[in-house]
Amino acid sequence: MAVVTVTAGSTMLADSAIEINAARTALWECADQIDAGLDPRGIRGARDAIRDLAAQGTAVVLSSHQLDLVEAMADRLLVLSSGRAVFSGTLEELREARGAASLEEVFLALTDGRSEAP
Repeated sequence: MAVVTVTAGSTMLADSAIEINAARTALWECADQIDAGLDPRGIRGARDAIRDLAAQGTAVVLSSHQLDLVEAMADRLLVLSSGRAVFSGTLEELREARGAASLEEVFLALTDGRSEAP
């Protein structure tokens, strides 16, 4: 009898692959933490697959609090605070408008006025 071990990361990657394959449409929405449970190679693979969708003309909407993920993946940003849009544009436009601060500092300043690190 063969025993196959399937990790949580492998299951999540397989689920994502199924979703991506089914998403060959005009719009695909990603939930927060698209790379949770994946090893570094899996994270790169998931991000590359999403970039490939975008390159093929699929509009990808990524909703996340993971600012490093947003910084690595997003072409355009929409920052919301209390349900209101407080910024819409590119990361470069955001940095130009708010100075050369980190995305985290800019986000905190836009959403609640605090820009200091914890």
